[in-house]
Amino acid sequence: MEGLKSIIYFYGTGISALILSLTLIWASFKTARFFLKQMILSVAAVFVAVFLYESWGFFFKPHYSRSVKYSGTFFGNEWITGSKKNYGFGPREDTTLQCSAQCQWQDTLVYDVIYTITKGQRDVPGNNIRAKRKAYFLGCSFVFGDGLNDSCTLPAYFNFITRRQFNVQNMAFSGYGPHQALKLVEEKIVKNALPSDSSVAVYYFIYEHLLRAAGKMPWDVYGPHYEIENDSLVYKGPFHSEQDFETSYFGKRIASVWQHSMLYRGFFGPQETKTDADRVAAIVVRMNHLLRTRGVKLLVIVPEKENGQKYYDAFCQSLRKNGLDLFYIASCDNIRNKMPQQLFIKGDGHPTALFNEALAECLAQHITGN
Repeated sequence: MEGLKSIIYFYGTGISALILSLTLIWASFKTARFFLKQMILSVAAVFVAVFLYESWGFFFKPHYSRSVKYSGTFFGNEWITGSKKNYGFGPREDTTLQCSAQCQWQDTLVYDVIYTITKGQRDVPGNNIRAKRKAYFLGCSFVFGDGLNDSCTLPAYFNFITRRQFNVQNMAFSGYGPHQALKLVEEKIVKNALPSDSSVAVYYFIYEHLLRAAGKMPWDVYGPHYEIENDSLVYKGPFHSEQDFETSYFGKRIASVWQHSMLYRGFFGPQETKTDADRVAAIVVRMNHLLRTRGVKLLVIVPEKENGQKYYDAFCQSLRKNGLDLFYIASCDNIRNKMPQQLFIKGDGHPTALFNEALAECLAQHITGN
């Protein structure tokens, strides 16, 4: 049953296009009128093109297509990825649990790992909870450590390389953005942290965060919504209320099939705007301001610019203008000297353990000066 559901959700658009094209071709043979026959065949050609495009995505774009399949107790687990007040979703904070996560690309097992989550946070093995200096790691799956065991995440390597000088907190989670990071700063760090002149916070930015903070991602409909009003960042509550999504059962399923298609991702998916970039810059600036009230220094990790990221430069310039400390991954020799295929999990796209270890070494040197 799960296999059938997966096929419908992830390949539904391509299968539907194939069925429609075959139906139209059959109908064209049933009509004797030349003009009508040509019209039907022309429409059928469009659906054939959609089917071929979806098929191409399956075989040649594994990171974006759903030839990648995820399984295990981490996915769809209400205790881990369910609704969470103020954040939209996330792990419960009243329990400790371990969960499994497997990823398969076609017939190849990409990873089979265990995540340990304690009081709403990914475990950092060997963490020195008595250390006076704290290191708060904020961000999404790149920091949480999708596809990696507990000891191979970025915070875990940072803890090991700095010889447990810090009480390292992995506060990131899969699918989070800067809006959840700011909420964590407001609700967890600022309220609970004692004044310090040596603690740090590390926020790992990726360009997709512009869309996430704008509420444009389908998995984050109840996340914290921030807007810029009169040059000030204002919290507006969640992106949506539950009443906004009183859609029929079939309406939700059709929408899910469409959003998983290559056609949607390639041509109709959400696009970032200058307002989105300005919002994230304002969120990061607010994070920095709040953290400084507790003597915590914020460091922003910035990946290399990719094609099509038209607001990347303006975003970075805005942060620098506001005194933010930016750490460019491109400046890390430990990463530049590695082969590209060593840095990201094939068929998944998240950083490998080797990438995290190399980045943690650079971060440790940047933060501690050693």
